[in-house]
Amino acid sequence: MVCSELLKLKRNPQGLALAALGFLFPTVVFLADRLAGERVEVSATVQPWLQTPLVVIALLGPYLLTLEPAVGTEKWIFTTPMRPAQLAAAKALAVGGVAAASFLFAAGLFGSIPSGRELIHGVLVALSSLLTMVWISGLLRNFAGVLVVSLLWMQVAPPLLQLLPAQVQPWVWSLLPGLGLTHFEDSAHNGLRVAAHAFYLLLAYGIWRRGAQW
Repeated sequence: MVCSELLKLKRNPQGLALAALGFLFPTVVFLADRLAGERVEVSATVQPWLQTPLVVIALLGPYLLTLEPAVGTEKWIFTTPMRPAQLAAAKALAVGGVAAASFLFAAGLFGSIPSGRELIHGVLVALSSLLTMVWISGLLRNFAGVLVVSLLWMQVAPPLLQLLPAQVQPWVWSLLPGLGLTHFEDSAHNGLRVAAHAFYLLLAYGIWRRGAQW
């Protein structure tokens, strides 16, 4: 099933273009930093090696996950022994594979390969974002809608969080869905973070399980 999803990308120019955009993002940052000169430094809010996987997940994830509803073939697909939740899992694994390849590309480009806790935290951030894309895509079932909601959420959530009392912010931050917003460096709230992501996993499963009935 995962191979089938990867073949969809190979045969679809739009999917290939979205994957290429993910790979292109850190390349642009890298070249801009090199060409800007010593007086100007170009940087991003996340580590260079984590930029590409997150962009791939943000673009390619909702595209694959909403592909069947967009072309009206999901009802035909779901009449086969394949279950909607299985299909969503295969799509998520395919996106994860492309994201892993993009990580290797970005790490090689910048010559900085993380290790230890830094690598583990980066993987968890990517998994959190991918899981979030799975349930949002299953809920909205529209590529453009997922992109708009995701972009708005990433822009609005941090400022709103700053309006809360300082002692409450770490707890709320631990409950936020992914999209690059979830941070795992604060181990004091990992229990709450795990519980929240378990809920998001069940939410994704419940949404996609109902997919055949929509």
